[in-house]
Order: sequence, then C-alpha cells, then structure tokens
Amino acid sequence: MQGQVVDVHTFYYSPAFMLVSFLVVFIPAINILRRTGHSPLWCLLAIVPVINVIAWWYFAFKSWPTDRKPG
Repeated sequence: MQGQVVDVHTFYYSPAFMLVSFLVVFIPAINILRRTGHSPLWCLLAIVPVINVIAWWYFAFKSWPTDRKPG
C-alpha cells in the first residue's frame, strides 16, 4: 500500500499558507515600526526583491527616535 504523494509546491502556494506567512511576518513588523515612530506602510517593502534589503540597511543605520537625547 502506497501513501498519497503531496506536492510541496501546491502547499506553499495555497492561500492558507500565504495568509499565515503574511500574518507571521507583517504583524510584528507593523508593531515594531509603530513603536519606533515610523509608518507601518514600510513593511510593504519586505515583499519587493532587492528593495527589501535596501530598506533593512536603511533602518539599521538611520537615527531612530529613541536615539535622540531629551532637552
């Protein structure tokens, strides 16, 4: 008796997997962006190839609102 073969590509492109992946990545990103004083729309850059790497570098080295000294 042979088991049923499941196509891995069908699983990764299923709407349920895509929705769960979206929520797992973007919900924390939106919360982090809001807490640091940035627009949550920046998380949309995560889905654009090459631009996502540039955005990570931009956020890594720019001055953050928490870096400013009061006074």
